[in-house]
Amino acid sequence: MKTLKNKKINSVGNKKTIGMFGILTGVLILVIGSVLAFGVSSQYWKDYPLQISPGETKDIYVVLQNRAGATEDIIATGTITKGSDIAKLTGFKKEYVVPFGGEIKVNIRVSIPQEIEIGHNYDIIIDFDFSSPTESQGPLAIGSSVEKIIPVLVITEPVEPAEAEKSNLWMYLIGMIALAILVAIVIKIIKIKKSK
Repeated sequence: MKTLKNKKINSVGNKKTIGMFGILTGVLILVIGSVLAFGVSSQYWKDYPLQISPGETKDIYVVLQNRAGATEDIIATGTITKGSDIAKLTGFKKEYVVPFGGEIKVNIRVSIPQEIEIGHNYDIIIDFDFSSPTESQGPLAIGSSVEKIIPVLVITEPVEPAEAEKSNLWMYLIGMIALAILVAIVIKIIKIKKSK
């Protein structure tokens, strides 16, 4: 009789274990699917940092993507975890809804203080937490996060396009004057040779 009770208890215990394993596997598949579906891209990376001068402000952006493996919209929240002294999210909403199969831009304003030395490097780190709308409404919210690093390099002031155009105009004008003088000299030499 005891062995029959033990078998029933073990059978019930095994069913619970298998059931819990199945639930955990399902949750893991959902989380992995969300990770595969959500991405953050930027036009700046380690070998191509944002170049900015002291006292300058630039508006840049990152792109939140809801692509491969996506089955529904994703809700993302962004927080600057490093570099908040030089960067801030602009047009900030509490939540960004990234549509299924789509992408949205998140704007960032970067301002470098005037007194920063040339060659100084910064890293702006933005952490995006995301979940699906259906997950965030339930009693157990399952989500993940993606971290994006934007490297910043402080450089000397770049030549303004207007100044570069003025410089090119002067070079063109000097070249035309030199060509005119050269043509005048050649004509004068030809006239002198003909008169002899």
